[in-house]
Amino acid sequence: MIYGVSIFCDDIRFEQQNKISLVGCYGPEMVVYSAPPFVLPKLGILLQARFPMERLPSVHVKIYMPEEEEPFFTQEISKEEEHFVPRANAFKPEKPEDLNILRGLAFPFLFSPFIIQKEGHIRVRLLFGSEIVRVGGLRVISQVPQALPPASSDLTAS
Repeated sequence: MIYGVSIFCDDIRFEQQNKISLVGCYGPEMVVYSAPPFVLPKLGILLQARFPMERLPSVHVKIYMPEEEEPFFTQEISKEEEHFVPRANAFKPEKPEDLNILRGLAFPFLFSPFIIQKEGHIRVRLLFGSEIVRVGGLRVISQVPQALPPASSDLTAS
């Protein structure tokens, strides 16, 4: 079974001791207080996925803009040795029958500037061999502030 999740944020920072800090994480939607197109200084996407332990086939990450059929960004992850480091102290569970041991992948993407032409969903897909896996989406909504009505000048005290 292959699965994953994408976390959308304003920035991704790489820390010491193999840590990543995500700054300004979005929930299920991004609300922009202007009309499209939207220009963001940065947009980060942290993709985390899990795969079977067998040898990794060709993997492609595709990111789609709202309402677009062609991806605006494609990244191939094909050389297993570049992304997965074998460890001498491999994890050996006490009760292996209780666990489904999978291979993990964390891949950060940072775009700057990031221009969104219209409302809709930014979609992240993973092509694993011949399988397409949905690994995330962020709904982009525009809320243009309404002009306030003029203040009434005849205020009366009650």
